[in-house]
Amino acid sequence: SVLEDWLRRRDLPASRRAPAALALAEAGSGSELALGEALHDPEPLVRLCAALGLGKMRTAWAEGALRRMLGTDGSWMARYGAATALGRIGSRSAAAALTAALASDGAWQVRQLVRALQDKELPARAEG
Repeated sequence: SVLEDWLRRRDLPASRRAPAALALAEAGSGSELALGEALHDPEPLVRLCAALGLGKMRTAWAEGALRRMLGTDGSWMARYGAATALGRIGSRSAAAALTAALASDGAWQVRQLVRALQDKELPARAEG
C-alpha cells in the first residue's frame, strides 16, 4: 500500500513517516507486518507511532513485539509508545510487562505513564 511504502522510505523525514504508521493501524488488515518492521526504525517518533498502531490491533503477535520493545528500546519516547499500547491491550501479560517497566525503566516519563495506567486499573481488568 502507499502508506506502507511511505513508512518504509528512509528518505522521508520522520514527521511524514510517523503519521503513516498511525494511518496504517486505522486501515487494519495486512498492516501488522509493516508496523512490526517500523518498531526497528532508526527514528524514535516512527517507533512510537508504530507501537501505538500495534496497540490498536490488540493481537498476540503485536503484544509480544510491544513487550520486547518496552524492555529493550533505547529511546524513552519509543518505550512510552510501547507502554501506552500495552495499557490499551490490557492483558495480564501486558500488565506484567508494565509492572516490570515500573520497577526498572530509567525514564521518569515511562514510569509516570505506567503509574497512571495502573491507577486507572487498565491492565488489571484484563482477562488474559
